[in-house]
Amino acid sequence: MTSKVAINDNEVTHMGSVEVGQLINTSLRGDDPYCRLDVFFRNRLSLRPNATPPARLPDDFMEPAGVWRLPWNVTVEERTIGDAQNAVSVRIYRDKSCGGKNNAWLLWAHGGGFTEGSIDTAEAHATCAELTARTGTTCISVDYRLTHDGRNLYPAALDDLLDVWAWIVEQTQRNAQQTTLMIGGASAGGNLAAALCRKLVDSSREGGVLLPVPHAFLGAYGVFHDMQRELVKGWDGNTSILPTPLRFTPQVCKDMYARYVGRATDFPAYSVPGECDARQLHGFPPSALICCEFDDLAPSSMVFAEQLRQAGTPVQLRMAAGVLHGFLNWYPSERLPQTLAAIRFLAAFIEEQIQKQARERRDESFID
Repeated sequence: MTSKVAINDNEVTHMGSVEVGQLINTSLRGDDPYCRLDVFFRNRLSLRPNATPPARLPDDFMEPAGVWRLPWNVTVEERTIGDAQNAVSVRIYRDKSCGGKNNAWLLWAHGGGFTEGSIDTAEAHATCAELTARTGTTCISVDYRLTHDGRNLYPAALDDLLDVWAWIVEQTQRNAQQTTLMIGGASAGGNLAAALCRKLVDSSREGGVLLPVPHAFLGAYGVFHDMQRELVKGWDGNTSILPTPLRFTPQVCKDMYARYVGRATDFPAYSVPGECDARQLHGFPPSALICCEFDDLAPSSMVFAEQLRQAGTPVQLRMAAGVLHGFLNWYPSERLPQTLAAIRFLAAFIEEQIQKQARERRDESFID
């Protein structure tokens, strides 16, 4: 599937009835991309207009954009789920101001190209803490197995997420909770989260493992396709100003998937959850997606949003203007406004889903 798409710059697009390709494209204006790159990254990378990008990243490149502290109302618990042979470490974020009443759970998967990253990264730790603080959602950040030297190949990480999902469902059933259940992730974690959603949808359709499909999906700058073809014509005009280590070229993506799957071709369906037609996405939960203006992987979120729309899934898509892939790893900070805007966007989507589920439960109760 090849699609030329366009996104409203720095705005949320509600993909209800309008195709992505019909939207006004402000991210490919033909001007110097340097002028649109957030000043924080311009300075951090020491970029200059019309200059050749540096070959390496500066030593302070990943220093936080500002000071971030754990919100006052959030508690953090380290826990291991499963037995000794199938143990999965998680970090649990709870809102202590809720008095033990929890009306939503979010499973969250960090990024890192399937080989790096952890629950300590800001896109996991700070994001989960902020979403818990703002919505009361219990967030479960999963320290899934990473692929190294041919070990923990696909589907090891996906299996870890499935085990944690089963544990979450068990907790809600044990406590007779009527809750909103959600799955999300960033970058490669967005891939894993989408794959888990597809697996649960397929299982429900085929009468397999009887675990519920989540009520919602959240993806931050995820990669859902194999990226071996141009999904959005001319998008590399934005990213060409970036240093090589920040580029996700087709070869980089091919190598990433080869390390994850163990081979360079014939990737399993759930390893590239967007490589399918709309019929295979039927039943996918309502979704909120974020993509970045200066990210080679952004077209994957754009096309995935359009695929979901065609499958009948309500989708909200936000273009984070001026920022790089992984921008949530610089911590929520006013020096990098898109970090705060992204958190607000995800929190608002979560609140919408909680309220939607509450209305549906009231309607069911009234009918009964």
